[in-house]
Amino acid sequence: MVIVKMKNYFIAAFAFLLLSFAFVTCPAQTAQGGDGWQSITRCHFTFDLPTTLQESTDRPGMSCVAGFNGTDLFVQMDYGHNNAPSDKDKYTQDYRALVTTIGGRKARIITYRSVPIVGGRQEAVDWVTEVHLVTSASSRKYPLGTALLLTITSTNPNHAEAVKRIYSSLRFKA
Repeated sequence: MVIVKMKNYFIAAFAFLLLSFAFVTCPAQTAQGGDGWQSITRCHFTFDLPTTLQESTDRPGMSCVAGFNGTDLFVQMDYGHNNAPSDKDKYTQDYRALVTTIGGRKARIITYRSVPIVGGRQEAVDWVTEVHLVTSASSRKYPLGTALLLTITSTNPNHAEAVKRIYSSLRFKA
């Protein structure tokens, strides 16, 4: 019984990670509204989100930021000069990074499972994908350049199709 549960868990995790990477090779989708999705424009970017996500009013930092929260799906964006994608640390498992181009711009796609340990106990697993899309090159003033960091976190591995749609709808509007 334990082996079957572990096998199903790893299949779900693998499917989530695989579909998160798949958007790079998929043709762009255009959202027309309806079907439970909405088109959002924030910080020079447009992308689709499920209508079940509500925009967060918390806007820390000096970058252009936005956040959208659901019951088990969370989308955060940070567009500015000082953001960078996550590195592997002791709380990440199945960390994968892919360097690619999106719309002619340099990008990194990162997927991992975040498994925090609190008080010696493993907390809930989060499936995380990030896109770090550079929109202007580094300079002396801004060594990291200007980039978007779009992070999608889910406590449910069955959100792979939603993650794929969000990323495939991503557009930069200068």
